[in-house]
Amino acid sequence: MKKFFAAAAALLCGVSSFAEQAQSLDEALSASTAYLNSRIPSGSKVVVLNFTSKWLDLTDYIIEELTGYIVNEGTLTVVDRRNLEAIRQEMDFQLSGEVNDETAQSIGRKLGAQTIISGSISAIGDTYRLRIRAIAVETAQIQGLQNVDVVPDRRLSALTGTAFPGSAPPPV
Repeated sequence: MKKFFAAAAALLCGVSSFAEQAQSLDEALSASTAYLNSRIPSGSKVVVLNFTSKWLDLTDYIIEELTGYIVNEGTLTVVDRRNLEAIRQEMDFQLSGEVNDETAQSIGRKLGAQTIISGSISAIGDTYRLRIRAIAVETAQIQGLQNVDVVPDRRLSALTGTAFPGSAPPPV
């Protein structure tokens, strides 16, 4: 009987170690960066794209902050997504036949991301769920998938235009 209780206690401790605590948005983005660094081969070129939410300011914030965390970590190489439109225009020009093979190779290198990082954030009750996924460009293999619960704070409230739960109502 003692073995049963010891095994049950060990199982419960193991399960609780996998349970995630809700975090602030910035803590969740930092933790997600560490997770991505553990799942994507060091030195890989990544591009942060396609984060969805119903709040444009929040989407932009997540893309920019996650990109910053990844760059500052120094394990992965980030392809700047703001240059993608210019690169697409160059590729259209290249397809018109007006550039040589060297230029075409150069454009291909510029698009050389090996992994796309995307995700979403949505409100679920009184928290938010941040979902981040890393997908290999060549194989479409999911290299990592992480879900993190995010607690509302002043920054998140400002980005979503919602009231911060801890704030006092405005004076009458």
